[in-house]
Amino acid sequence: FSWARRYCGAVQTYAGRSVGYVWDFSGASNLDELYESLQSVMLRRLKKDVLPELPDILYTDEPVGLDNAREYRRAQDDFKAWYAEKGRYAAVVEHLQQLTALRQLAVAGKVAGLLERLEAFREEGKKAIVFCGFLKEGLDKVAAGLEPGEYVRITGAESAEDRQAAVDDFQSRPGCLFVLGSTLAAGVGITLTAADTVLFLDLPWTPGAYEQAVARAHRIGQARGVRVVNMLGRGTVDEAMAGV
Repeated sequence: FSWARRYCGAVQTYAGRSVGYVWDFSGASNLDELYESLQSVMLRRLKKDVLPELPDILYTDEPVGLDNAREYRRAQDDFKAWYAEKGRYAAVVEHLQQLTALRQLAVAGKVAGLLERLEAFREEGKKAIVFCGFLKEGLDKVAAGLEPGEYVRITGAESAEDRQAAVDDFQSRPGCLFVLGSTLAAGVGITLTAADTVLFLDLPWTPGAYEQAVARAHRIGQARGVRVVNMLGRGTVDEAMAGV
C-alpha cells in the first residue's frame, strides 16, 4: 500500500455516503525515483512465451567420421601425454590452447562430410546455414568445395554494407543456397529465415552463443520447423563438449 501511494499517484476521493472514501491508484508519481530503484531489476521473457507462433526446433547430434583420423589420434595422444606430465598444474590458457588445437583438427576432418551433406541440399534446391568458429580449418575449406555464387560468407571481416548485402542475397535469391558464417559474427543481429536447417561444424564454448546462432533461422518470419544439426566428430573432443 505504501509503495502504491508513493509511485501510483494515489488520490483519495469521496465516493458517496454508502462507500465513503476510496483510493485511486491509476496515476504515476515520483517517476525519477522509481526509475532509479528499478535499474537492478530485469524482466526476462522466453521466446516461446512471446512468440508462440514460431515453429518447433528439432535438435540432432550427428556422428561424423574424420578423414584425418590418424592425425587427430596422434594429437590426442600428445595431449594426454602433456596432461599427464603437467596438465593438472598448467594455467587455464594452456588448457584452452591444447583443446583448441584438437577442435581445429576435428573441424578440418569433418569438412568432407559436410560437403557431402551440402550436395544433397544443392540437388533439392534447399538452403542451409553453416556455423563454424574456425576460418582456416573450417569455413575456408568449405568455401573451396562450393561453387561461386551459391554461398555467401559472414565472418566479421565484411563491412556492414557487405554483410547486409550477403544477408539480402541469401534471403531473396534462389541460387544462393548457403551461408558460411563464423559463430560470433553471423550468430547475432541478422535474419536468415530463408533456411530451415542450421549445421554446426563445431560447437561454441557457451550455450548462449549457440542459442543466438540458432535464432538466426528461428525468428519472426520463419514458417517452417527448424532443424539444427550438431556435426560431432566420432571419439573427439566434440562429443565431450556436447555431453554425449
